[in-house]
Amino acid sequence: MGKVKQWAQDCAEEYLDNLESKVKSRTISVDQAVDMAKKSDVNWDLIGFDEYSLEGDLYCYLSDSLNQKSMEVLQ
Repeated sequence: MGKVKQWAQDCAEEYLDNLESKVKSRTISVDQAVDMAKKSDVNWDLIGFDEYSLEGDLYCYLSDSLNQKSMEVLQ
């Protein structure tokens, strides 16, 4: 993989990690995170999110992350 493509992938992963962290800490809601992601200049295709179903895919991913965090707290 070229250096620029690797950099773009790293940026996308970092942005997603940041959103996921904010959702898990309940700093922002899943809806707010999805809205932020749609407005961002991130190449989501590089980390497995299709541009045509980005909103739904991100919503499911972040909701699952939040539910997983809730299950960890209950254990």
